[in-house]
Amino acid sequence: MGCSSSKAAEVGALALKDVIVPLQEWERAVLLLEALRTATERPLLPVRSHSDRLPSGARGVSRDFVRGARCFFGNVGLLDKVMGDVCKEAGSETSVCALTLSTGLSLAESIVLCAESRKEDAASLVGEAETFFSYSWTGTKLGDMLGAVDRELERLEAADGRKRYVWVDMFCASQNLLAGHYFASDAEKAELKAKAPAGAHPAYLARKEDTDNIFGDALASVKELLLYMSPLTGEWDAPPHPYLFAERGEPPEMWTRSGPGSITRAWCIFEMGKCLQKDCDLHVVLNDSDRAGFEGLLTKRFHDIAGIVAGVDARDAQISKTEDRDYIRKEIDSLPGGPGAVNTAVCASLQRWLADEGRAALAKVPKKERGTTSLINNLGSL
Repeated sequence: MGCSSSKAAEVGALALKDVIVPLQEWERAVLLLEALRTATERPLLPVRSHSDRLPSGARGVSRDFVRGARCFFGNVGLLDKVMGDVCKEAGSETSVCALTLSTGLSLAESIVLCAESRKEDAASLVGEAETFFSYSWTGTKLGDMLGAVDRELERLEAADGRKRYVWVDMFCASQNLLAGHYFASDAEKAELKAKAPAGAHPAYLARKEDTDNIFGDALASVKELLLYMSPLTGEWDAPPHPYLFAERGEPPEMWTRSGPGSITRAWCIFEMGKCLQKDCDLHVVLNDSDRAGFEGLLTKRFHDIAGIVAGVDARDAQISKTEDRDYIRKEIDSLPGGPGAVNTAVCASLQRWLADEGRAALAKVPKKERGTTSLINNLGSL
């Protein structure tokens, strides 16, 4: 989607001859993001305590938000950046951390507060999440992520006519809190605790994001999971992160992994396990490159893909922050059947997805040729 700014957009409407055309909602998202970019406030602490923040499950972003984000970040050259740089690239004035320095909160919450300051309503952009987007930051480019979310929301909303809000960690969690921007020394923590109002959240006093609740609260509100499964094939260098299961020892040095990054990450395994346990609908989403060659992959590399989805193992999942290990392990262990059941449920769901896609591809083959296509045997082997 292309876009450009204009003086008319800056004043909140597009003029066409004598007719004033109201801004579309995605254009309003662009203006709000631009307002955050130029905001000069730099509070010493986030402007809302954890108890006063927008509930995690209410921080879902709409397709209009996503389209506006594609426009804004495209204009500032971030669509080809990987997620870590989108979050907090040094020197960037348009990273998510930079855009939210005026609030210390998530980008979704910042958009809501920015709209309120302009006496506007952000309900078309941020609302109650019923969809959760699970993906790996490693190797994922912002443009690919936004494109995949945009396409799937468009498809789902066209199918049932229901507007959706999707929970994406980059936009719905405070990246400054997660990055330690407000970390306090021990002396500062003691002073904060002494001055804090009764009942203040311990994570707020520690100037940390409330990771023990934000993901769980969001997952509790959703009904469907978008699982980002690109790259479907190919190899990539694994990051130097430890296993979720410490008893597995240390991962190999210079480790080459293959297939989708999402099924190798501890948080994603946790998200998939929680969603499947509550019978959420699973929708697999792909980037443009994988979508363009998907039918060819089904014919030529079906068994490679089948092997990848059948090989999901929570024990091989990696985690970037060891301080998150106890929480994720506790949550996975508490699910019926524990890690083994999570593996079984995730593999079975992905195999059903692969079979559905294979049957859809087979239906496009002329009837006279279906009996000789390799898809017949591939599907039979599942």
